[in-house]
Amino acid sequence: MLQGTLRALYNVVWGQTSDLLRSQLQEFTNFDKIEDEADVTELLKEIKKSCHEIENKVNLYDSIDKAQRQFFVCRQAPEENNAAHLKRFKTYMEILDHYGVTMFEDELLIKHEKEKDSKTKSVRTDENIKKDVRNKKLAICFIRRASLKVSSPILDMLRDPFLMNQYLYPKKLEEAYALLQNHSSSKKKKATKLSNKNRGAQDRQQARQNENRNSTITDQSFYQKPDGEKAAAGADGSTNPKVKCYKCNKWGNYALNCPSTANNGEQH
Repeated sequence: MLQGTLRALYNVVWGQTSDLLRSQLQEFTNFDKIEDEADVTELLKEIKKSCHEIENKVNLYDSIDKAQRQFFVCRQAPEENNAAHLKRFKTYMEILDHYGVTMFEDELLIKHEKEKDSKTKSVRTDENIKKDVRNKKLAICFIRRASLKVSSPILDMLRDPFLMNQYLYPKKLEEAYALLQNHSSSKKKKATKLSNKNRGAQDRQQARQNENRNSTITDQSFYQKPDGEKAAAGADGSTNPKVKCYKCNKWGNYALNCPSTANNGEQH
């Protein structure tokens, strides 16, 4: 039952490949075994390797150097989201794994981890130490290959506590990815908050402009009359703040419309 399912899945994948790709795959030394066992996983790995132009025809040193170069020059594109960046990063990593390249098992780092265990009285097997070194190296590689706008602040955030003996560096690729996601989410929230703040300021400014437009008439301000009295400053109930009356010696009206004349029934 399971074998039949795997064979069907294998046929589906094989049926989606082009004639050129099929001919390339069939030249691989392990292709017969892959086909006999309907090994879909290995088939997909070979397809991925071929799609990245790494062929058995090329000298092995040349192929491995090309794979390493592709990995180290891998950078998050300006419009590439974190998920796409992670997928591409893993692709190059898997190609190196396929060739058995152990570039993530640095002897210096392995020695460093063993010295740490000795100081802290921790006990880890050599295999576990190699695994931890690989995971930590992949995590920092992934962060450093993110866009500079993302990687720089994250690295600063990790380095400062390290100076005070606080180790906040990610220990796995998944943790590094979470750091990028959290940083991107924080940036979006700040941008939204700033946008809302600017929009609010614009709304308040517009409201003030509307209020001034409604309450101001050609450099005149409304005159507030005492209760029960007739509006004195002109027929429209407004004053002229830059005019001084020679009748009452006060600012705000002409003598012809002097409030004292209107209140006392006097006339000029």
